[in-house]
Amino acid sequence: MTVPWMHGVFGSSRAPEPRPRTTYTCIVKLAALELLLSGGVHSYRIKDETKSAYLVTSVRKPPQITMESEDLFTKISKVMSPWFEYESGHAWCESAYKYQTLTFVAEFANTLTNLPIIVLPLVNVAILWRYIKEVNWHIILPHLLLTFNGLASTYYHATLNLFGQLVDELSLVWLINMCLVVYMPVMKWYPQHLKTHINQIRWGIVGLTVAVSGLCFIKPNLNALALMTYSVPSVFVIYYEGSKAGMPAAWSTTWKIFVLWAVATTCWFSDRLLCDVWLYLGIPYLHAIFHLISSVAGYHVFVMFSLVDIKRREAEHKFTPVVKHFPVDRSEWYTVPYITLVDRSQAHAE
Repeated sequence: MTVPWMHGVFGSSRAPEPRPRTTYTCIVKLAALELLLSGGVHSYRIKDETKSAYLVTSVRKPPQITMESEDLFTKISKVMSPWFEYESGHAWCESAYKYQTLTFVAEFANTLTNLPIIVLPLVNVAILWRYIKEVNWHIILPHLLLTFNGLASTYYHATLNLFGQLVDELSLVWLINMCLVVYMPVMKWYPQHLKTHINQIRWGIVGLTVAVSGLCFIKPNLNALALMTYSVPSVFVIYYEGSKAGMPAAWSTTWKIFVLWAVATTCWFSDRLLCDVWLYLGIPYLHAIFHLISSVAGYHVFVMFSLVDIKRREAEHKFTPVVKHFPVDRSEWYTVPYITLVDRSQAHAE
């Protein structure tokens, strides 16, 4: 049977006989190899070994990486690689003994002491889980950010690279702003006539934090300025809200926060400014002590603001907060407070 559209293609009016595929395959492979070496798109006339005819075929060369692309990749690599290099960030006093405890951890004590920063916020979340689930789920966000800060600090002190340092510092900026976003509706200083615009103000704070974060990645030296800008007003907010909470437990927790932060800040500056003294004494671990004390201080901040939030939203839920202490149930300088939630009906019955 003759197929009409094939007339004349192979130089004959008769239907072509089956051709061996091996000949075409070999020739096409050779043509493709030549094309890769020469570049461009070419047409090849492949001769049929059984007939005096030619088959026309085209082979397109795959896209190649241009010199411009290679230059772009090289530039990106050059910009990003210093961020992830070991010891490209700031080294603390303990780095005089780096890699001695574990060969892959630069500052072992500074790395290990981030564990309370990771765990303590999650403990408060677990304790307040019923309140978070039923009343105000937003309060979980600053807790998770402090946990993230602990993870970032762990990575930073294990590697001492610049990326870890920036993420460690910027997560604190996000933590402070997220506390403002979450607890602002129940804060006494917040103007009541602006409560209808609370969502717009929240998104404005988030947008500002994103912009500050971008600037800090472009100019890492701005990190310290950003932290100071946010930290100083935070002290006044904590004092004001703790004093106006109307709860003795919140007020006593506020003073504990200030004492802990004063000791932690002293350790931080001592490690940074008096490193030679601590190396001479053989105890270059002031920054590790700073981690431990600041983790407890941060936990106390969450306890205080949780009490404030529960108290000022009491019309929205059935819980009464009761503050207890660990390891002994009384308020002492060495005890750690925690909140227990009691149903209001049960509290009245007792």
